Amino acid sequence: MTFRWIVFALLPAVILSFILATALKMVFQISRPCIESEICVEGYSFPSRHASVLFAFATVIFLHTISFKIKNTWKKILSYNIAMMPYTIALLISAERMVAIYHTFPDIIAGMLLGIWIGYLVDFLQARLLK
Repeated sequence: MTFRWIVFALLPAVILSFILATALKMVFQISRPCIESEICVEGYSFPSRHASVLFAFATVIFLHTISFKIKNTWKKILSYNIAMMPYTIALLISAERMVAIYHTFPDIIAGMLLGIWIGYLVDFLQARLLK
């Protein structure tokens, strides 16, 4: 990973997903499912900002990893498995947010879709602007 790739792909994806998820929370203003619990954190639920940021991060890493031209079949399979690891971590953290009753399933799905879309958008723009 080069510094240039981190600055022009990972960082913008994470920042943009954080900002858009926060803006959407203000638009929809859906309360958290744990609102009646004493341990509930403040703020709105929809979409999940954790899911949005994590899936944007995972998507940029995935797209960057699979862009390498690997001819060896086993190395290609290994690179795809490594590229999927951030998605696995994002899914586990998102599932934990539902188990802790901070989010509902639609919150997580919306955050996930937003993050994946932003990851693809940033990768597309980065590829076009930095040629």
